Amino acid sequence: MKKLLLLGDSIRLNYAPYVYRRLSDAAEVLSPEDNGRFAKYTLHELPGYLTTYGAPDVIHWNNGLWDLHHFDGAAPLTPLPEYLADLTRLARLLTATGARVLFATSTPLRPDNAEWDNAEIERYNAAATELMERLNIPVNDLHALVTGREWELLNDDKIHLNRLGIRRVGDAVVGRLAPLAV
Repeated sequence: MKKLLLLGDSIRLNYAPYVYRRLSDAAEVLSPEDNGRFAKYTLHELPGYLTTYGAPDVIHWNNGLWDLHHFDGAAPLTPLPEYLADLTRLARLLTATGARVLFATSTPLRPDNAEWDNAEIERYNAAATELMERLNIPVNDLHALVTGREWELLNDDKIHLNRLGIRRVGDAVVGRLAPLAV
């Protein structure tokens, strides 16, 4: 049975149980209980994840929303060049495990969310997608799946997936992982 490791922020925490339920008969689905937050946090925690879970066969991973958070109206937590450098380091470490790696784009937020800017999320996603293409890492475009449906798929907190959002995004993740689980 192949081992699938889900890494990333709280959006990943939203859909991980759904993915587990859908794929647990075909693969061992693993997901840290903690929020992977921003890319540097995932980078810092990665050795522990790999020690805890062992070498995975497939890794589905994202970071971005925390990197884009504006605390007290300041600039994003992680400027774009630094974000791309962190993603590059993570991509190299993840691929060095021998696993098939997939990167997922950051989902948009409801337009009435004052903490993030969807246009900025799109810029970071575009840069991350371009980077992943250069690194030959497939991209699961979760952003495109949710865009235009934020009011339908996100909770009242304007960030996280509601039940329908979990099902829709979870199905997209399952759709990309199921063929790799055999």
